[in-house]
Amino acid sequence: MGAERAGDAGSGSARGALAPASPRLHRHRSRIAAWLLASMFATPWMAAAEDIPPQDASTDPTTHRDSPDAPVPPVPDQPELLTVVAPPGSALDPCDKPGLDSVPVVDSARNMLEEQSCNLVLWVDGLFGETGNIEAARRTRGVLEVTNVYSQFEGFDQRLRLHLEVDLPTMKNRLSAFVGRENEQDFVRGRTEASELRATFPTLSDQNEWLAGLGYSLPDRRNLQTSFRVGVRGLSPPMGFVQGRVRYTLYSDDNDVAYVRSTPFWNTRDRAGVTNSFDFSHIISNRLLLRWYSVGTLSQRTVGLNWRNSLILYHNLHRRRGLAYEGFIRGETDEPEPLYEYGGRVLFRHPFMRHRLYAEWAAGYSFPRTDPSLPRDGSASVGLSIEMPFGEPVDETPD
Repeated sequence: MGAERAGDAGSGSARGALAPASPRLHRHRSRIAAWLLASMFATPWMAAAEDIPPQDASTDPTTHRDSPDAPVPPVPDQPELLTVVAPPGSALDPCDKPGLDSVPVVDSARNMLEEQSCNLVLWVDGLFGETGNIEAARRTRGVLEVTNVYSQFEGFDQRLRLHLEVDLPTMKNRLSAFVGRENEQDFVRGRTEASELRATFPTLSDQNEWLAGLGYSLPDRRNLQTSFRVGVRGLSPPMGFVQGRVRYTLYSDDNDVAYVRSTPFWNTRDRAGVTNSFDFSHIISNRLLLRWYSVGTLSQRTVGLNWRNSLILYHNLHRRRGLAYEGFIRGETDEPEPLYEYGGRVLFRHPFMRHRLYAEWAAGYSFPRTDPSLPRDGSASVGLSIEMPFGEPVDETPD
């Protein structure tokens, strides 16, 4: 949807201990990231368990003696203590926390997702230690998204997307876990940043599948960030994958940031491959930002280079509202039709239901073609996505 993880309009999550970096570089990165977050595509992404008070020794019958010679009252047989596993949502559940009820249906769904995600993370974290870390599990963040789109060229399509990712305290917070229902082609090949409008305008080759796995981040080195992922997609049949991600910041100042990313990968379907991308962002004013994004993928399964270029103008309307205007072109070399599609799109994003939900309305017009013997006709497309972030504080100000 509108940024993969909103911050991913510029980067993936950087985990682990941060190496010292220049304050100027951090300031430059922060300004670009803050601009994107405030503009539109980043949504701002609990209480500790109470201890059981110790038993008062005065209530122990073995301690009540009127005199040293007084008989000790018999102690009744104590029942065997049983370990009780609290069901999710119960009063004993460590992931249970007070929920909002201003918008009953939406708040109930958010609370359920937060508690289930917390319990899942608690279980995964417990695999690497004696017990899971409750505080880390309660910091779990995620997003649930439903997308409907219609294109004259590709017809009607409906998608469900769920993304959940959390840093685990194990190994100094360098280990992370992820689970969700994603576009497996983009996720496995490292193309989740292809376009903020990607989820609203899927293609026929897109297919959302359930994904789960673990990630590990190396310590950052100034402009360099490196991480690895291993996981599995689907069940019929399952597809295993391994992925590395290397990002290097080429340049950064008060108004500009440019970086390259390389994502080598291997999976049981595409075999080995690599995705390389270039991303440049420039702040035009406090309301406008221009972004150029170019990405290409090579793999043993594809015939040639699968590529895409886009130029996007973001317009900050404040109060978490925004517009995006995109011009794009994409194709694949060594195909009968190497230029698959070019065109333009516009997207409007805004919150509703007291900032519990976000809507993205999209419209576009493009010129796709897969058979070079046929004329290239225009195709209009419209789309609507509803996004529900969960695991984060809710802004109660009016929409």
